[in-house]
Amino acid sequence: MSWTAVFVSIFACVWIAGLVVQRSRYPIAKLAMFFGVVGFFPLFILPGTKDLLNDFELPASFAEMVIRAPDGGKYTALVWSSRIQRYREDSSFSNGWFPKTLGGLWQIGLTHDGLVAVASIRGRHIELFNAEGERQGEPLKVADWPKSMDWSDTLNPGEITLDGLDLVQPGTAPPPRLTWLGVLLFPLWHVYFAVALILLSLPFFILEQLEHQIEDSDTGE
Repeated sequence: MSWTAVFVSIFACVWIAGLVVQRSRYPIAKLAMFFGVVGFFPLFILPGTKDLLNDFELPASFAEMVIRAPDGGKYTALVWSSRIQRYREDSSFSNGWFPKTLGGLWQIGLTHDGLVAVASIRGRHIELFNAEGERQGEPLKVADWPKSMDWSDTLNPGEITLDGLDLVQPGTAPPPRLTWLGVLLFPLWHVYFAVALILLSLPFFILEQLEHQIEDSDTGE
């Protein structure tokens, strides 16, 4: 995706936001509702872009998991958007991809040969990727996940045993810093943030509709 497309998309969002708040009694609430919806729906849309966003960095400062890569960089797991992003040793963005998580919980780990292991609770499989996001071989099928697995943590050795899977203990790393582009893309920080914007604005949206109904009834009389 080119930078031109990025800025056009941002401009379009700002322009639509202006239309949304036009003649609104609660413009801030309307804006919050709009940006909350903008941040929530990528949960379902972004994985469908496949390789289109491989060279584009999504905000990752609130990544659920961050592990140290063998080359000194790091991998971030954006669980809510089914996204993995790779960063170089100097913390600059390298590339990203969408593993096949089927919208459920998932976690990442590392193998002895430096591959990224992605375990999907809903897909019942573990995928292996190289640093460029290319899947290595077919997914390793899992009949049933051990009850002891902590899906809020990384994929660690000893949690599951499969032929062809040789895990190492991944080192943790701090999340990437928030960039100026990440600030502009604030609706995509985290799905919880998007939902909070929607819930906070909802009472004002309902109130405005009630006020319109009262005014219409008074006019009718």
